[in-house]
Amino acid sequence: MRPAELRLRAMMGELEQCREALRQIADAAAGRRARVRASVRRAALLLVVSAVFAAGLAAAGTPVLGADKSPSATKGNAHTSVCGPGADSITEGTLSVSGDMITASFTVAPGCSGTTVSLASYSMVSKPQEYPQTLFDSVSQTLDPGSHTLTVRLPTCYWQVDLVTGAVLTQVSTGNLYGVRKAVATTGGNALCTTTTTTATTTTGTTTTATTTTTATTTTTTPTTTTTPTTPTTTATTPTTTTTTPPPSTSTTTTGTTTTTPAPAVVQTADVAVTKTANRSVAGVGQQVTYTLTVTNNGPAPALDVMLVDSIPARETLVSVSDSACAGTTVITCTFGTLAAGASRTVQVVTLASSPGIATNVATVSTTSPESSTANNQAQATVHIHGVFTPPPLCAQLTLHHAAVVTAQRTTLLVLVRNQGAPVAGARVEVRGPGILVVRRTNSHGRARITVLPHRIGVLRVRLLQAASCPRRLAEVGVRGPFKPPLLTG
Repeated sequence: MRPAELRLRAMMGELEQCREALRQIADAAAGRRARVRASVRRAALLLVVSAVFAAGLAAAGTPVLGADKSPSATKGNAHTSVCGPGADSITEGTLSVSGDMITASFTVAPGCSGTTVSLASYSMVSKPQEYPQTLFDSVSQTLDPGSHTLTVRLPTCYWQVDLVTGAVLTQVSTGNLYGVRKAVATTGGNALCTTTTTTATTTTGTTTTATTTTTATTTTTTPTTTTTPTTPTTTATTPTTTTTTPPPSTSTTTTGTTTTTPAPAVVQTADVAVTKTANRSVAGVGQQVTYTLTVTNNGPAPALDVMLVDSIPARETLVSVSDSACAGTTVITCTFGTLAAGASRTVQVVTLASSPGIATNVATVSTTSPESSTANNQAQATVHIHGVFTPPPLCAQLTLHHAAVVTAQRTTLLVLVRNQGAPVAGARVEVRGPGILVVRRTNSHGRARITVLPHRIGVLRVRLLQAASCPRRLAEVGVRGPFKPPLLTG
């Protein structure tokens, strides 16, 4: 056979090897796509099951997190309205402070038409959370079932606000309380109530007397009045007034009248902040990551309705949360209520790294109280997740020993497979040629004996079948025809 034909056959063999390598790569890519599609289907199924479960809870009337009690009670098959005082006829009551005002949002229960609802603010004239408490501002309305709001002013000192049914009490003390009429209440402020001023003017006959009453401050008024019994005219001279003016108010004295101007209200603010750290910055798929979140109220006022929201990255799955006030799977929501000035709360969230990439975990804290700063209300931590380590394939070498290969004669090929000098057992060896395709595995000594019987002249290709990323290991053997001696001529 001519050398050109031998080279052409060799090129055809190499082309066949390339085709097989491409088939292996395509099969691997198809496997990866199938795994991704299966993961997407599992996630979609989980969302559908969660939605069906939530709908079932709603249909069954099962209470969920944050649900208020029902305004009515069911006994047997009869629906009985419970329009009693306080929380029996008022549901979903909340109080929200904004500056020196507070707003109550609530719902009058169905069937409770004509319910009188009052919102009252009280100043605490002694110590915080103690009696007596004096009425500062109030509002009352007769309402029908549905959602409503009421708003009153707040004192600049320690205060309490009550949302009640019925009329307002002008003073609250140990023997004069709202009792069951109270639906919801809250307290605030950070200073003692130092001044309560009232002005009364009494006129008797032709003598006018000005009276000023001051609590926790001193105001002395000495009016000088001259009356002439024989003359029906009374001459009033300018009274001498000595006033000790406290910082929160300004007093102005005129003839017979003392006027006190309250100082501007001072809004007490809180400052909630959150910090977040991770126990590792790099994780492998299947490893756990622990995030530590700390919520702090820097004060000076208490923080009301403090809530922490922590979003779990898509590349992680939730394992556990340390605080019972927290709930959720992909978004963790923690309801802490009131957080005193200087107080803090720590939560640990444990996740599992599920897919390679960059996972950024963001946490946000909020409060319904006015804040002096919101720049510290959010924190985040980033973890780099890498995939499972896959070792590179072991690439072996092939050595071929054989006698001359002749058509119509059996010939044994001895193939030796070594990897860095060590024999490789179980390696697959392929012999391909004209009319021949044989595959054998090496024995424990890394040897394979392959007997061939070629019927045509050509080239036998001996190839080591291993990973596509390994260099090609190929040996070629020429097949020749039997020797024919020349004819002798005389």
